[in-house]
Amino acid sequence: MEAHILLVPFPAQGHIPPFLDLAHLLSLRKLSLTDVGILKVIHRVFDSRTSKFFAEVGHRLLLLGKDSSDAHSGYIAIKLKHLVKVGKSEHGRLKAILAKCLKDLLHVIHMFLFIATIDEYVVEIDNHKLVKKRPQYLVHDAHEMAPLKLSSMSSKRGIGNRYLTEFLDLSPQFFVMLRCHAIMSLVGEASTWHQVDLMLDISERWQSFGKIIRLSLTIVVTPSNLPLLAPLLSKSPSIQTLSLPFPSNPTISLGIENIKGLPPATVLTFMHTITGLYEPLLAWIQSQSHHPVTAIISDFFHGWTQNLAEKLGIPRIIFTPSGVLGTSVLHSLFRRMPQRPDPTDDKYVVSFPDIPKAPSYEWNKLSMLYRAYVEGDEVSESVKRNFLLNLKSWGIISNTFKALEGAYMENPLEDLGYQRVWAVGPLAPSDGVQDRGGTNTVSSSNVTTWLDKCQEGSVLYICFGSQAMITPQLATSLAAALEKSGVQFIWVLLESTVIPEGFAERMAHNHKGMIIRGWAPQVAILRHGAVGWFLTHCGWNSISESVAAGVSMLTWPMTSDQYVNAKLLVEEAGVAMNAWEGFAPPQEDALATVMAEAIMGERGNAIRERSREMQMTAAEAVREGGSSSKDLDELVHELWKLKGM
Repeated sequence: MEAHILLVPFPAQGHIPPFLDLAHLLSLRKLSLTDVGILKVIHRVFDSRTSKFFAEVGHRLLLLGKDSSDAHSGYIAIKLKHLVKVGKSEHGRLKAILAKCLKDLLHVIHMFLFIATIDEYVVEIDNHKLVKKRPQYLVHDAHEMAPLKLSSMSSKRGIGNRYLTEFLDLSPQFFVMLRCHAIMSLVGEASTWHQVDLMLDISERWQSFGKIIRLSLTIVVTPSNLPLLAPLLSKSPSIQTLSLPFPSNPTISLGIENIKGLPPATVLTFMHTITGLYEPLLAWIQSQSHHPVTAIISDFFHGWTQNLAEKLGIPRIIFTPSGVLGTSVLHSLFRRMPQRPDPTDDKYVVSFPDIPKAPSYEWNKLSMLYRAYVEGDEVSESVKRNFLLNLKSWGIISNTFKALEGAYMENPLEDLGYQRVWAVGPLAPSDGVQDRGGTNTVSSSNVTTWLDKCQEGSVLYICFGSQAMITPQLATSLAAALEKSGVQFIWVLLESTVIPEGFAERMAHNHKGMIIRGWAPQVAILRHGAVGWFLTHCGWNSISESVAAGVSMLTWPMTSDQYVNAKLLVEEAGVAMNAWEGFAPPQEDALATVMAEAIMGERGNAIRERSREMQMTAAEAVREGGSSSKDLDELVHELWKLKGM
C-alpha cells in the first residue's frame, strides 16, 4: 500500500507557484528504506477541564550516517520535546504526564525494536557517576527530591535535584542511549515553562533494505485554474489532478476562481466561499477505497480541510506561502485577538511576546485579514475559524530555510500550535521557468537581450505583485523618482496601471528603462547578472526568488505579511534597504536618493555582498545534505509511514 497524498493549493498567484514547486519535488523524491525509521511516538495531552493545551510530545527522524563496514545498518536519532506550562498547584499532574510519556516511549522501544534487556546503565548526576547492573528509568522532582518510577524496573530515591540519566546497551547488535533532562524550578505560584528532551540513538539491520519509496500525489483544482498546472504536469506526469466545480456565491461573478485582481473585501468572501469544496471533496475521497488518501497537504487559507482530515481520520499538513515569522504573526492575531484602545489609532503598537525576539508592529501594518474582522459577521468568523483550525494540524511546511529564519524554528511556537515545521525552501525552480504563476506577456529572450546590454548589477527590477492596485498618483511619483535617480530599470505593471504619457518611450529611447505590462518572467530576470536590486512589495514568493538569485531588495511593503517580511529582511537578514511603504505616493527626491545609493553607493555594495552570501547559503540548504533537503526527506519519510495508519 502506497502513501496517497492529496494536495490542495489556494488559487492565488502568490500561493500557487511555490505550492507547485513543492509538488514537483515530492513527485521526484525517491528514498531508500534504509533511511527510514520504524518508530512512531506521538503523544499529545490536553487539559479537558480548562480546554487548554497542556502538553505535547512530537518526534523527528534524522539519518545520522551509515556504518561503512555494514551496508545494512543505519543510525537514527529521534528527538521528542515535551513542553508543559503549569503552576505549582499542578505539579503533581505534571509528574503524571512525564511518567506517561516515558512509559509510552519505553513501550515503543521494546515492542518495535525487540530490545530485550539493557544490561548496564549509567546514572550521572552533578558529574557523579553511579554504575549499576540492573536497568533503571527515573526522573527526579527538583523540590521533593524524589524520582518518579516510570516502569516496573527498580528506582533509587534521593539522588539529587539535578539529573541527567543515561542508559547504555553494550550488546554488539544494538546501541541505545536514553537521556532525560528536565528542569522543574517553580517560583511561587507563577506559571513557567518546563522542557523534557528525550533522545534515542538506534542502529539495527533493516528488513526492507534497498526498497525505494515514492509518494502518489493528487492535486485539487477548479476548472479555471487548471491551466496553471500545465508547467507542473509537463515535468511531473505522475501527478494526478482532481477538478471540482468552484462553489457558487452571488457576490462573486461566475468564472472568478482566482483572487488575482480582486479587491481586499472580496478576497475575504472568496476564502469563505471556497469552503464549499468540503462536501464534494469528502465524497471523492470516500470513493477512493482502491487508492485511499493517507494525508492532506493544503494551503493555510484552506483551514476547512482540517475538519475534512479529522472526519476521515487522516493527518492534514499546512503549506504556508509565507515565512515562519509572518505565519506566526498572522495566526497569533486570530489566536489572541488584540484590540486597540482607540479605534481610530492606526499607530497603536501590537506586540507578539510569544514569538522569539518579541516583535511589534503598528496597527495599520498588520494583516488586512485581521483588521477587517467584524465580530459576528459570517465571512469574518469564517476567516477567523480558518486560522484557528490551522493550529490543530499535524505540521507545517514552509517555503523558507534555517539560515534565514532559524531563530523562529529553534523551538515549537505557541502561535503555530507547537507544530513541527519542515523548512524546505527556497522553492525557486532550478530550470528556466516559463510562465511561472501566469502566462508571460513578454518572452524571456527579449528581456535577456535588453539586460545583456547593461553592466553587472546596474539594473533595478520593480514589481509589486499581482494584487497591488497602483494609483496614477503613485505611479507618477515613482516614474519621476526613477528619472531623477538615473538608474536603469525594468518595471512590471498591471495592464490597468496608468503611468505618465511618454514615460515608457522616453526611457526606452536611451536604454534607461523597460516597461512590461502583465506577467513577466521574474525568475529569469532576477537570475540575470545585470540585475542587482529588486524594488518589491515584499511578498514572500518574490523574496524567495530574490534570495535564491542573490539579488538585494528595496522594500516597499503595502499590506498582508509584507511589513513583517520587510523588517526581517532589513533588520535581521541584512539583504535589503527600506525604500517606501504603503499606498501613498512616495517623496520623489527621497526615493531617488535611495535608488541611487543602492545601485552606486557603498551601503548598497555592502548589502549586495551580504545578499550573495545569503544566496550561497540558500543554495547549500536545498542541495543534497543541506538543511532544507534534509527536512524534505524527513517530510517524505513521515508521509510514507502514514500508509500504514
